[in-house]
Amino acid sequence: METLSSKILTALLSLFLLLYVGYQGYRYYYSPIKTETVLSYTVQDTKRIKGLIVRDETVIDDSTAGVVAYYNDDGVKVTFGTPIAEVYASKEDVINKRLIKDFEDELKKLQGIQNPGNNYYLNSDAISKQINENLYAIIESNESHKVVDITYKKSELLTNLNKKQLATGVVKDFSNKEDELKSEIANLEKAVSGTSEIITADQVGYFSSYVDGMEQELTVEKLDNITVEQIQGYIDHKFEQDNTKVGKIISQKPWCFVALIPKDEAINMREGVNLNIDFGITSFTDVPATILSVREQKDDNKVIVTMSCDFMSPQLTRMRNPSAELNFQVYTGLKIPDQAVRFLNNQRGVYVNTGSEIQFKTIDVIYEGTGYVLSNIDILKKEQVQLFDDIVVEGTDLTDGKPIN
Repeated sequence: METLSSKILTALLSLFLLLYVGYQGYRYYYSPIKTETVLSYTVQDTKRIKGLIVRDETVIDDSTAGVVAYYNDDGVKVTFGTPIAEVYASKEDVINKRLIKDFEDELKKLQGIQNPGNNYYLNSDAISKQINENLYAIIESNESHKVVDITYKKSELLTNLNKKQLATGVVKDFSNKEDELKSEIANLEKAVSGTSEIITADQVGYFSSYVDGMEQELTVEKLDNITVEQIQGYIDHKFEQDNTKVGKIISQKPWCFVALIPKDEAINMREGVNLNIDFGITSFTDVPATILSVREQKDDNKVIVTMSCDFMSPQLTRMRNPSAELNFQVYTGLKIPDQAVRFLNNQRGVYVNTGSEIQFKTIDVIYEGTGYVLSNIDILKKEQVQLFDDIVVEGTDLTDGKPIN
């Protein structure tokens, strides 16, 4: 026969078992959860930094004494034998030579539009149309701050206005203006004091009159071995132009922009990622680039991010360590808080409250932000989280298919 104590013990064990099963059942069916509704979110990863421009550059070797007059602006593409600059004995010679060239260009245009072979004498309507197109082009170039285009379009406009005068009989010819220009040219040529020397390009590339002494030290080939300390030193240094040099030729090969980024801010920076760089150039706010490499250095909290670019402009040829804004791809997706992300069978996803049960749905992460991720939007994949789903951000004992009371 069982003793009283054994009966009491059996009763207590039975009660404990009943309470435990009941508690587990309560937790399974009535465990509280907190949900959030999934919404669409757009983000662009933007970073303001100061970096280092590294290019393959060759300084023009010329020791001619005198005043240099350049044929073209910085950033102009040159090839073998392209005239780059002309060296004169004095500054007055430079000014006079520029005026001579301007007058000669104007004279050629006047002589050209008076050629009897041209038929615009009988087609004033066509000329009027060209004038309107020139005006619209100048307005458009002005709004987009394209100064070079404005100068070119202005010259076209003046030529067409002169054509209009001939076509409508306002003037018979421009002989008086031609004589005036020829006289000015002759007087200026007499004022030029001596001979000059022309400097030409000896390779293909982009011309720049800016030389800072780093042309041989900072090359693309040396980037693999450059350290964080060296880069920081170049970034902090104040470079000055060497006015004793005529200029340099920048290789037409892609150049690099190097930046130091804290490791915790370089999560989305990977080789092959495309971005736009804003160097503060009014007419070129988005310079396209691609991340060439992301290199870590031992015992340093920054990574070396090297970006490759093949775009060139007059302003860029004169930059070495500019401030810039890195604008990465614009991402639009479903915003998922970090606390909602779970793993099931090695798949990353979330638990969704369907109203009758908890259901596991996968996520396709396209961007990782601070405290959240963005999941790709794909309405055809029903097993993937969708817009307006109620996802669980707080809860215990979550399982796929768990019923909700």
